[in-house]
Amino acid sequence: MENEAATMKKGLQYWQQIIIILCLGWVVIWIYRSVLTPIFPEIQQTIGQHSDAQMGLIASFYFFAYTGMQIPAGILVDKFGKKVVLIPGFSLFAIAALVIGTAQSLEMIYLGSLLAGLGCGSYYGAAYSLSSENIPAEKRGLSTAIINSGSALGMGIGLIASSLLVKSVGMNWQIMLFIIAGLIVVMIFVFASVIKSSPKVDRSAVAKEKAAPKEKAPIKNLFTGRMIASYILYFATCYGYYMVVTWLPSFLQQERGFQGVAIGFSAALVAFSAIPGALFFSRMSDKFSTKKSSLHR
Repeated sequence: MENEAATMKKGLQYWQQIIIILCLGWVVIWIYRSVLTPIFPEIQQTIGQHSDAQMGLIASFYFFAYTGMQIPAGILVDKFGKKVVLIPGFSLFAIAALVIGTAQSLEMIYLGSLLAGLGCGSYYGAAYSLSSENIPAEKRGLSTAIINSGSALGMGIGLIASSLLVKSVGMNWQIMLFIIAGLIVVMIFVFASVIKSSPKVDRSAVAKEKAAPKEKAPIKNLFTGRMIASYILYFATCYGYYMVVTWLPSFLQQERGFQGVAIGFSAALVAFSAIPGALFFSRMSDKFSTKKSSLHR
């Protein structure tokens, strides 16, 4: 009881702080990801008219860089620690937002998107390591859902904000990027102040651990029927989710005649409606955690 009282006086526990800051990190990332698509016509007023394929490459440069950075970032996290990778990655992300915000050509936006993808690519590995290492196992399902709900929240905010502020209010689209850069800088300071540095590793102990024989799981276990079904399900989920960001706002504008905030709000409904279900089923996952073991058989 005394320990619980002391914890309450100190405020949130470290693992709870991790949940909050990782959720906010995804919010900022997804605000950026979703903010440009609804305002492609306004962007072309600055950089000139381009084909749909050329404008679509803005997202492609981002996602190619983001995907390509996943494995290198994971290696860097294992070698140098989460904080050392996360802060420079978000610093590059902030620079990318400023590059796009000051761009006067499509090529500069491509460059900014590439840099943003590299910067954001450093986030997933560090965030996953932080959550898996610090969140109690019995709380992990719901906690992970809260963290990942930041992507839905950020997506909704980005879509609505860009269509409202730029299309309805008439704000310069570049100001949106400066606002995002400011949010990224705030998150950098939050990461620096909240995340604990990785403890120094006893290299002799690591060497002994590596020298000890380990039983390796057969590679074929990655290609069982259950695992392949999981891969397909996850791919389809991500594909549909990203299509909402990269294609739906433009489709609603050009093919269905939506205008102003209706563009962003209609697309954002997909994200907002996903949050309650994610929280509910993750809570059930924690409650009936023993039922999940069959997936690994």
